[in-house]
Amino acid sequence: EEVEEWRGAIARQQRVNAVFGVPLEDHLRASCRPDGLPMLVERCITEILNRGLEKEGVLRVGGSINRIQQLKRVFDVVGDAEVAAEPDVHTVVGLLKMYLRELPEPVIPSASYSAVVHALDGAESGEDVSEQQLGTLREVLGDLPDCNKRLLLEMLKLGAVIASEHQKNMMPALNVATVLGPNILRPEASRAEDAVIALVEAPLVNRACLALICHLESLEDVLHPNRASVMDEGAFYERYEVKLSGAGLEGTGSGRSARKERPLSMAYRHSVASQEGGASDPSSPSSLARVGSSAKSLRGTGEVERCQAIVDQTPESAEGWERLAAAFHDTHQYERALQAYDKAIELNPSNGQNYIRVGLISEMSGDFEKAKEYYTKCKKLAGGMIAQQMLQDLSRRMQEHTAASNRNSEVGSKDWEGSSNGRLSCGRESTGA
Repeated sequence: EEVEEWRGAIARQQRVNAVFGVPLEDHLRASCRPDGLPMLVERCITEILNRGLEKEGVLRVGGSINRIQQLKRVFDVVGDAEVAAEPDVHTVVGLLKMYLRELPEPVIPSASYSAVVHALDGAESGEDVSEQQLGTLREVLGDLPDCNKRLLLEMLKLGAVIASEHQKNMMPALNVATVLGPNILRPEASRAEDAVIALVEAPLVNRACLALICHLESLEDVLHPNRASVMDEGAFYERYEVKLSGAGLEGTGSGRSARKERPLSMAYRHSVASQEGGASDPSSPSSLARVGSSAKSLRGTGEVERCQAIVDQTPESAEGWERLAAAFHDTHQYERALQAYDKAIELNPSNGQNYIRVGLISEMSGDFEKAKEYYTKCKKLAGGMIAQQMLQDLSRRMQEHTAASNRNSEVGSKDWEGSSNGRLSCGRESTGA
């Protein structure tokens, strides 16, 4: 009976905060990001750029289905999750692909499917596209809703950046297009479910996606609504020339022995971590601060000010404090976010989401005991099953952390003992001499 109550409560929360399977525009409006990207997309792209560009088969290799499902549930119940804490970047990629696949309308809406695919009729491959065909593509893409343009642009940029590192990740542009294409471009549901049609049209989808990636420089301006990009210069990437050479486009099946080199000038930026020298732990405070600078450019302090004004006018509104806490979180003011969530909990102690949010922030900041405390408090509230899973994951990570610390201590002790013995031995030898 209690389990059924939990399930009902979680289902009610999922209807309010659901991320997966919700129309893109509706989700952005509900999450107060009408001019932005879904938080899940931003977090996943950031982690892929930070940790996945040199991973072999980064888009192709599957991650942990169990972990993907767990992260999906957290996003649907809480509205956000700390993706940076996920150790396997392939799981992060899997989460992003699942989100794209479960959109009721694909990134390129089904109504535009035929126009995009058949704009390239006569093209031998996605790289060999005429100016007239590019012009047709520009017209079709220019008519997409702004929210779809923003998401499509970020996914194409990500694809182009991954393809530019094909010598390390073994994913040339065609491979990227083959994996990415079905996730952003598909026909109406009735046609997509027909196996024969899907088989026949798969090469058309791959060709279209390859064209979008290879010719992004010519299409970017029509996909660029006024907003900060996850990969905009000045946030934490710098411009440089990406060359999608013949080596990057091998295996397109055109039958030609060699391809003409086609340089593609577009925005590709190195992370601040690489600019500062060397890779860093993506879950470390310094890395979180770097991601925070991007979040500020994406949402800005204006949202904090608006939410603060609402709280000042209605200080007894738990929802107002939740929105303020979310704004602090998005600008990576974690201490203030925790304070605002605590106030929301004080005003509405039955909302299990806020306990999980405090737990996630505490866990991300390294305060495992506080995370454990808040997950435990949530166990008997709506969202209790999610909290139980979070507790189990946290306990496992705490055990791993303790074991690693013990191993490091043992190694350090042995090193010290060895060096001490060495010094004593040298002393004895010198005395004997």
